[in-house]
Amino acid sequence: MMQNNRTRFVFMALVLVLSLPAITLERLANARSQEVTVTGRVVAELRTVASLMQLTDVPNLQIVIVRTEESRKHAETPRYLKVHYEYSKEESSLSKEVLDARKEWRFRLKRDPSCDGSLKDFEGQTKSGEQKDRNTVEISLPGLVKTPGAESESIPDSLTLPCYILRPRGLKAIGKK
Repeated sequence: MMQNNRTRFVFMALVLVLSLPAITLERLANARSQEVTVTGRVVAELRTVASLMQLTDVPNLQIVIVRTEESRKHAETPRYLKVHYEYSKEESSLSKEVLDARKEWRFRLKRDPSCDGSLKDFEGQTKSGEQKDRNTVEISLPGLVKTPGAESESIPDSLTLPCYILRPRGLKAIGKK
């Protein structure tokens, strides 16, 4: 009986050890399959109070709306993505060159459904400041700011935008409009 239990244990350990590389390779393949490369233009930036602050050890976040060019080639309604650009204090925010809809970019993105949302989620930030009393003034930011070249862009505010994460060095310039 003791020999039988030992044989089972050795067999189970052997199966586990042999299956670990397969599990790791499957996870790696799934992680890579979540990455996507798209061509598009930054048509708007969502400005928040958090985007104005350079916090010390906390990753910084800049949110932009990208219109993908693939959908234009297929004569469909332009497809918009909400892109969270995450960067550390040692790295810089997206440059003015990136925040220009006249310039086309190739983005390497990773899907993150947890931050999907519509532009309506940012409506509360578009109210102008008002005087509460003599000593207090409420200040708010313009939530959605269209980038140069996208002033006439019509971005549906009720559409739920799929969210993607962009890391530094995850974009490359392609050309001008």
